[in-house]
Amino acid sequence: MKHNKKFLSLLLTVCMAVSLIPATVMADTGKAQVKQNAIVGNMLLMDDPAPAQTTSEFTDLDEAGSYLTDKLVARDTEITLTYHFSSEENTFAMSGEELQTYANDLSAVIMNKAYKHTGNPAQGDYLRWHVDGYSVTMSYSPFSVDYTYTMRYYASAEQEAQVTSTIKSVLESLNLDDKSDYEKFIAIYNYVTKNTTYDNANLNDETYRLKYSAYAALINHTAVCQGYANLLYRMLLQAGIDNRIIAGIGNGGPHAWNIVKLGELYYNVDSTWDSKDAPVSYHGEKFEYHYLMKNRLRGESSTDFPNHSRYTEYTTDEFVTQYPMSSVRYACPSFLGHAVSLYDEISVRFLVDIPEGVDTSTVYVDFALADGRRAKVYYDDSKESTYTETSRWFDCKINAMEIADTITATLHYGTVGDTLENSYSLQQYCKDISTRGGYSQSAINIVCALQDYGYYLQNSGWTDGNTHMPADKLTEYTSDDITRVLSNVETYAFVSPVGKHNIIQAGYSVTMNSKTKIKLYVRLAEGHFYPDNSNFKPVEMNGEDRWYVYEFKDIGPMSIGTIYTLNGAEVSVLSYVNSVLKNTSGSFTPEKQNAMIALYDYYEAVLNFVSTPDPQQNQG
Repeated sequence: MKHNKKFLSLLLTVCMAVSLIPATVMADTGKAQVKQNAIVGNMLLMDDPAPAQTTSEFTDLDEAGSYLTDKLVARDTEITLTYHFSSEENTFAMSGEELQTYANDLSAVIMNKAYKHTGNPAQGDYLRWHVDGYSVTMSYSPFSVDYTYTMRYYASAEQEAQVTSTIKSVLESLNLDDKSDYEKFIAIYNYVTKNTTYDNANLNDETYRLKYSAYAALINHTAVCQGYANLLYRMLLQAGIDNRIIAGIGNGGPHAWNIVKLGELYYNVDSTWDSKDAPVSYHGEKFEYHYLMKNRLRGESSTDFPNHSRYTEYTTDEFVTQYPMSSVRYACPSFLGHAVSLYDEISVRFLVDIPEGVDTSTVYVDFALADGRRAKVYYDDSKESTYTETSRWFDCKINAMEIADTITATLHYGTVGDTLENSYSLQQYCKDISTRGGYSQSAINIVCALQDYGYYLQNSGWTDGNTHMPADKLTEYTSDDITRVLSNVETYAFVSPVGKHNIIQAGYSVTMNSKTKIKLYVRLAEGHFYPDNSNFKPVEMNGEDRWYVYEFKDIGPMSIGTIYTLNGAEVSVLSYVNSVLKNTSGSFTPEKQNAMIALYDYYEAVLNFVSTPDPQQNQG
């Protein structure tokens, strides 16, 4: 029976509900006082803000709003301005009560203008969702009205200064120059979701207001949805990518997310629900977010971005015309998860979603290993997956010595050469399977055996000539393990072909890689040779001539016990295990013997794994 597509996989999804504080307005009569409570998030100040207004008296509401914007950016706590009525406003014809109402309404108009989305990262939505609340007192006459705004903020001016400097540093570290808008978005989005966790500890503590700020998300690395949305808003604008913060209902409760412009249309993104500590239920346990990016760049349809509904201010004709949404998700490849091939060969598998509309002739993955080795896998050489109709597996073959080495997979696509990056290691996969639960014992055994094989092979003295990250040891071997394994490999002794077919000397070697290789060496008697078209190839051995080598290639882990015969020789990988453990020549160290014990245990675990039904193992 062939078992050439069986592997373990780990794909996790995320989901989280969060809350916002609704706005309220209260007004008194007489000398009016207006109070507003707002929800705020987290944002970055521009390095070079626009020059502040030099006067606090205005005849134009837009200019008054701009002046207020500057003061809010500076986090002033008391802001005064005067607005002079124009003759067109006809304030002399108003009664005292009408004039008060009109002046009250204008204070809100000016504040809304101060919140106008300008593309400046420190203004717009960032201001709106960083104001904890304010009160305004006013003195008015038919000629003018004097306003004093008393402000409360979620973060102080000093904290905002730290946000500014930190975002500058982070964006520089992301190396966004010369990247496409999509690449910039991915880099920033990944940073926010990987480095921020949801603040469950302070969710219901309304005395702790910092949780709504960008400062909390960026500096403390924990915030509620406002913090996520505001940090993303500010960082994207700082990188030149337009976006807005959307408030509404998510999973039945108040929630905030972003819409991001790529090309001519906007797409929904929910960084809160994609953050690394969003709770995920899988086989009855909760796990960390695992790079599924479930809510990234979704369209506006209910099926494409479910469990989100906007507040009415974001559904007006004016708003939807100004910010046209795509009806479908952004057609761009993305990494979905990882798996490992454990018995046909040893390889780390990267699951990539390649939506319809992507030119597959431009798609390939470039793998970079710690030792400098690189490998490319093109779309046509990738393998189909059953996870989604458009996902495929791109496999990076490795040897057991590379078990702890991080593999960086760079996905290339598109005619302009867009790229995405993702990193993983076989050791990380082994830890995921063996610790997270929900897998059969045979699955756990095989990954643990592979972990040990990698460790002992690294410490055997054998080398592939490269330096690797050290693997972790799980099992301590003793002399009893030599006895145990020898009893199972006794029948696998090497049968030499000497004396047959004019062979006067013979030997063999084993190369352990993603697939193992056996080299059979023979020396022919004087006057005898193999022709050039033979499967035996001439090779120099110790300065002696007439040596030839034949290679038994592509021996997968399942075939370690297979006996290969040729010209009277019988050899297998277990023949080598037998020879090393017997150590009759005294040339094999205990470390080398431990490596062979680990290899045998891995082989046994492979055989048990493929013969044991396991509903968690995918046939993709």
